[in-house]
Amino acid sequence: MKQSIPITVLTGYLGSGKTTLLKLILGLLKPTSGKVLVFGKNINDHPNIRKRIGYVPQISKIDYSFPINVEDFVLTGRYATIGPGRLPHKHDRSAVSETLEKIGLQSLSTIQIGKLSGGQRQRILIARALINNPDMLILDEPTTAVDPKNSESLYELLLTLHQQGITILTVSHDIGVIAQYVDAIACVNRKVFVHDRPENGITDETLTEMYGREAAFFHHGIVPHIVVRRSSPVHYCSGETAEDDENHHKP
Repeated sequence: MKQSIPITVLTGYLGSGKTTLLKLILGLLKPTSGKVLVFGKNINDHPNIRKRIGYVPQISKIDYSFPINVEDFVLTGRYATIGPGRLPHKHDRSAVSETLEKIGLQSLSTIQIGKLSGGQRQRILIARALINNPDMLILDEPTTAVDPKNSESLYELLLTLHQQGITILTVSHDIGVIAQYVDAIACVNRKVFVHDRPENGITDETLTEMYGREAAFFHHGIVPHIVVRRSSPVHYCSGETAEDDENHHKP
């Protein structure tokens, strides 16, 4: 079995630098100073390391009206291996079937991707990233546009993949939920200022530094919410609404 590091979640407000950090790890950007080590090597000096990384972009970056079925969509993850202008071999198709079975979508292989639910769409993105058996899986907000039930299912899938030896790094704003599934949390606000276990890293002080103003958890209903206070009005995160705030302050 592969040796993996703990599941890590990267969190921070919009524009805090999370996506930039992911691009640095993937070798898509070069740091202005210092260096980025992935598997102990400088990613910019050893681009072949990228082959050991599976990347799951935000679900909103995909055109789901494109006329392609699930099997062929997942197969696109093999194109770099197959080579330009070449047809996939039998073992490429077998790899797709095995990967779809691993994530529980083999029965939907012939379905056009636009007919899938939000949770299923996220799973085929994960399947495409897994098709080449990576050592690391990087996910950019995998639960965006996914309901709470399917979000939990996705986190369970990530736990299973981690148990199989894959290192997991995921971006999420749902830290009140994902904290129970991960081993470490990295908080970003132009720099990584906290990297610790969730129970140590998620504090009111951390939230304040992360969002640049007073912030706190409100445990309202099943999913904890982060409320970030401006002078007026209140800025709501993770699905919080003005109605929720009124309920918090009712006597």
